[in-house]
Amino acid sequence: MIEARIYTLLRGLVSDRVYPRIAPLNAGTPYITYFRAGGHARNFLGRELPGTNHSHIQINVWGTDALVVAQLAQAVSDAMTLATTMIAEPLGAPVDDYETDTQLYGSRQDFSCWWDR
Repeated sequence: MIEARIYTLLRGLVSDRVYPRIAPLNAGTPYITYFRAGGHARNFLGRELPGTNHSHIQINVWGTDALVVAQLAQAVSDAMTLATTMIAEPLGAPVDDYETDTQLYGSRQDFSCWWDR
């Protein structure tokens, strides 16, 4: 599963604070969230299963310091690009964000990811 690969790849950057979709309430910062944002469905006429899967994955970095978030976002991008358990290609540069409710700075980036089934 892609989720396990992402968690294993990124957990060391934030002391295991990597969460699918949303972080728990009162999660320590900085933390990383990720989710599937579409991708390519692979279908064959012969009804066989493909050997690889594909998803667009959005990875979000959240924290209380904008500079720390930017540095961590670069580390995430580097780790995804250099990953050996999947092929991950950035689909654009990181985008800055700010959540007024939580007062957290954010950065998000989408990746096109291929991995073996």
